[in-house]
Amino acid sequence: RRYVFTWNRDKFPDPRALTAKFRAHGMRLVANIKPCLLDDHPAYAAVRAQNGFVRDAVSGAPVVDQFWDGVGGYLDFTAPAAVAFSPDGRRIAALFADGRLRVWAAASGRLIEEAGASADLELQAGADGSFQAVRRLHTGGRPRAVLERTLGGAAAPDVFVDRVNALAFSPDGQTLAGGGGELSRGGDVHLFEAASGKLQQTWKDRHDDAVLSLAFSPDGRQLATGAADKIAKVSEIASGKILRIFEGHTHYVAGLGFRADGRVLASAGADGVVLVWDLLAGERKKKIEGWTKELTSLQFLGAGNRMLTSAGDNRVRIVTDEGAEVRALAGLPDFQQAAAGSADGALLVAGGEDSRLRVWDGRDGKELAVFAPADKAASARP
Repeated sequence: RRYVFTWNRDKFPDPRALTAKFRAHGMRLVANIKPCLLDDHPAYAAVRAQNGFVRDAVSGAPVVDQFWDGVGGYLDFTAPAAVAFSPDGRRIAALFADGRLRVWAAASGRLIEEAGASADLELQAGADGSFQAVRRLHTGGRPRAVLERTLGGAAAPDVFVDRVNALAFSPDGQTLAGGGGELSRGGDVHLFEAASGKLQQTWKDRHDDAVLSLAFSPDGRQLATGAADKIAKVSEIASGKILRIFEGHTHYVAGLGFRADGRVLASAGADGVVLVWDLLAGERKKKIEGWTKELTSLQFLGAGNRMLTSAGDNRVRIVTDEGAEVRALAGLPDFQQAAAGSADGALLVAGGEDSRLRVWDGRDGKELAVFAPADKAASARP
């Protein structure tokens, strides 16, 4: 007895478009799949021999349960030989029987890496009967980046009319937004399907000057844009409708960030201030000062109200959306162009005009590493 479920393309000819429509309205579709093998499945004995089923805590035997008109066992997706999480919990890796190794982003479920069966991949048996997936790492050579796709450029010259100033991925990794335009003439926003590079939407002249900053809302349903016209706007992605317009900066808007609860937007300006906006009321909540030169980036850290900023005054600062300073990484050697933090704020990284990336422990501000250009030595702090 085999049970095979297939997509009904007569009724739903475009699965990707259907799921995208649900996602645009805040709904995620999941497959109703029972993670089990019936006891008469050809692979049942092999999976059982490798302890691939959920086992009874007392007897150690596979748990057998009723499925449809037969009995079977639940696949154990926590078995180290088959599935493993990265130490930071952000990636999930699985080794398949044919030697394929696949890695997914835990937050979005998107496949981010795949290695085929090769000499670089092997399954090793341990003395205790366990198995371990081993992927050989070749050291001594320089890291290699592979170009996956180019958007715009010579292949599609009409996509971007001028330089691209800002990029942002949606929280689920499905959409890539690009912002740019011609200085003093107009600011455009383009939305691409990340997996294929297909252009989904174009918001022509969303601003009166070039778009310089982008930020998706935590639920992925809204996009904030900041521009050289000194204005920040919030738009609904599904319809393209502008929901909020925030004015208050006296110079261009270089950074934007949504608080994790989606109720607050912060904007960082070249006027040296951060403005905090109440998205429900549509009005300014707070003006935060303390920078002596233009801000260049802004990001909320974690689920709280802390914001990471970089600026031209040679500082990287963490402040709350009420204006209190949490930490300042001062005395940096040059103008800081950008800063970013891990989801939990435990790691911070910033880059400046000295062409170096610096990494800090976000909990105590200790410098962990400095990455220099390829022609200069990098250093790491113990």
